[in-house]
Amino acid sequence: MDKCVKRLGMGITSGKAAKAVENQRARKLYEEIFDEDSPAFVDYYFRVKAAENEIFVVENEKQEILATLHLNPYEMMFCGEKVKTNYIVAVATRADCRHQGMMRSLLQASLQEMYRREETFTWLMPAAEAIYRPFGFRFIYEKNQMTVTADVLQRAETDENWQIHSDQEVSGDIFCEEAKKEDLAELACFAEKQLSKLAEVYTVHDIAYFEQRMQEVGCEGGSLILIRKEKEICGYFLALKKDREAWEIVVEDAVQKKVFPAVLHWFGTSEEKCTFTAFPQIWEQYVQSENVPAIMGMAAALKEECVLMEENARKISAMRDRLIQGLSKIPHCILNGPAGNRLPGNVNFCFEGVSGESLLLLLDSKGICASSGSACASGALDPSHVLLALGRSPEIAQGSLRLSLDASNTEEEVDYMLEVIPQVVEHLRRMSADWQEKVKGSREFEL
Repeated sequence: MDKCVKRLGMGITSGKAAKAVENQRARKLYEEIFDEDSPAFVDYYFRVKAAENEIFVVENEKQEILATLHLNPYEMMFCGEKVKTNYIVAVATRADCRHQGMMRSLLQASLQEMYRREETFTWLMPAAEAIYRPFGFRFIYEKNQMTVTADVLQRAETDENWQIHSDQEVSGDIFCEEAKKEDLAELACFAEKQLSKLAEVYTVHDIAYFEQRMQEVGCEGGSLILIRKEKEICGYFLALKKDREAWEIVVEDAVQKKVFPAVLHWFGTSEEKCTFTAFPQIWEQYVQSENVPAIMGMAAALKEECVLMEENARKISAMRDRLIQGLSKIPHCILNGPAGNRLPGNVNFCFEGVSGESLLLLLDSKGICASSGSACASGALDPSHVLLALGRSPEIAQGSLRLSLDASNTEEEVDYMLEVIPQVVEHLRRMSADWQEKVKGSREFEL
């Protein structure tokens, strides 16, 4: 059977309507594979999301779609700058056509297209990480899910210390209400302020984003819920009240403890449980007691670790020294701190002509986990104040690389880092105009 990879809608000159008709051909396979999605959601997806996305397919000679991959466009904030990216979703192959390399072909085609367009990165939520690791994907986080049981729900109504009120006229009250379109401008400002403090990479939460989310959750009978303190927004979440589920929860740190019972109050107390996805961890204190077995296990693990501490320190220090010796051979770099009098697992270099963020991104794509700057301020974008105090210029300090070793690391991993890091540094320097000026002699090297 002859098969080919194509993008649905490409080459159609009749506009969005024709593209929509073409994309509907992919709906049959979507419904077959993702049968847990409701008809209302599928209607929304192919009416709204598919109108702006790209659908890559594998077809046979009868123009039957055998496999699909969707690219849903999102604008992201990446280290303070807006970038256009695509979220890979709806990756599916017809049951009788699996294990024939179709998905590999779709991934290669879509990644090549995004590379051609110079898109910074892409992401997905995998059914299994192992499927996508050969294509450079790495697991970066998981969503935490928390279940609130009936006794906690009842406490929300009876415990005066929780300060629950539904009367919006009460001064200082925190309450929940369903968002309206006229609220979205205020909500977008709140979300940007909060998310910029929480993460270096996140989806742009503008008015258009929230309009779309309202449509998406609305097709399932859900709502976008605002959390207000008096008249000001202090949080929001998406919810299906009938299923007692909430997700995408963003709340100001200062009011987290007071917000939690207010959210429970909005759901209403009953014998049923509530499920929250990605709630701030501090809220778990309300619903979980001490995990005694885990505490005892931690004590035993600490005792064993203390016994092995000296042996592990010698092993880690040897790998550290090898890594320092090897990386020191890279031209125009400097080791931060003394070579010997340092923690066993700490390796910290500055590389002239290299952006720390770019360095981390490329190393991550090659399976090397690292950081830039100091450990106590790993989320900061400014140059490390420690490196500046050591006399490094802001430009040099921005190109820092921190590698942390422990007893689980191996000599083979050290060999791999010594092979890859010099290559990545050289690659980034070739792309740097400032570095090329220094190479040509127009500017002087600092290191």
